[in-house]
Amino acid sequence: MSDRRRRFSTKQAVEMITQQRADADDACSSDSTEDDNSDSDVDFSPESSSSDLDDSSTEVDEDPEPEGTAGWKAKNGQVWSATHHDTLPYFPATCRRPGPTRNKPELPPNLLQTRQRAILSSVFAFTKTHTAVSYVPKRGRNVLLLSTKHREPSVSEAEHKKPAIILDYNSCKGGVDNLDKVVGTYSCRRKSSRWPLTLFYNILDVSAYNAFVLWVAVDPSWNESKKYRRRIFLEQLGQMMITPEMERRTHMPRTPSSAALVAEAQQGEDSGEPHGEEPGSSTTPKKRKSCKLCTVRKICINTCFKCGIYICRAHTAHCCSNCCN
Repeated sequence: MSDRRRRFSTKQAVEMITQQRADADDACSSDSTEDDNSDSDVDFSPESSSSDLDDSSTEVDEDPEPEGTAGWKAKNGQVWSATHHDTLPYFPATCRRPGPTRNKPELPPNLLQTRQRAILSSVFAFTKTHTAVSYVPKRGRNVLLLSTKHREPSVSEAEHKKPAIILDYNSCKGGVDNLDKVVGTYSCRRKSSRWPLTLFYNILDVSAYNAFVLWVAVDPSWNESKKYRRRIFLEQLGQMMITPEMERRTHMPRTPSSAALVAEAQQGEDSGEPHGEEPGSSTTPKKRKSCKLCTVRKICINTCFKCGIYICRAHTAHCCSNCCN
């Protein structure tokens, strides 16, 4: 297969480009050397000898690694220390944050090997800013964590012998899961294929739960004996939010129950009653009785505004506010 049609990986392509550049530089340097040697009429008198040039070239080289610093070097060139003393240099490279997975180039091989390690053992590695830990809870399992807070290789004295980094991580990681569980108990979400609407439902659920937390913090004794006080709070909160909208409504709903609720809210506005009950007040649901004017028993909740008897939809008449007055 020809070189034009051959496919190379990224690593191979980079190596080929680097080799071509090196060959081109060598060719240019050899050409310049031949030109200098061929020009015999020009007399060169350098200020320094060849030994001086060699000494100056050694000064430009990079500083060698300090002797006696036993550390772990990762694949990307980063050096980790086995102790918490900041004695090892830090070589900046393409450093990404290592996560709870294996074979990361930022981690030294000593943290990734688990075959010859004992169960419940921990290995720590340190840099000037980070601390990495490798914990083996059982055979063939390796837990890797990175922390910028902990600087000591502290391990719990309990039976599991977990490092302090893992204990702090476990104590703080369940916040989102607990919120999802609580919000899923009482939610206003409906099945929808539109993601903006789903996001809006989630915002409402989280905001309602935050309001409940603030209300309980202000008044801890509110319905303290009841285990379902969050449900009571959500019911009263929803009623307080929709009552002003019901009072501003001009057209009545078609269903009798919805129309009765809207009419009751509008009558409360005319009489000067408050829009909604506060979370601390008690609610009394409407009773259901049979219609007094029907021969067949029909359960209804509507009452006459004059005599107060229960009437069904068939015996209900609509009139405007002027005629009723």
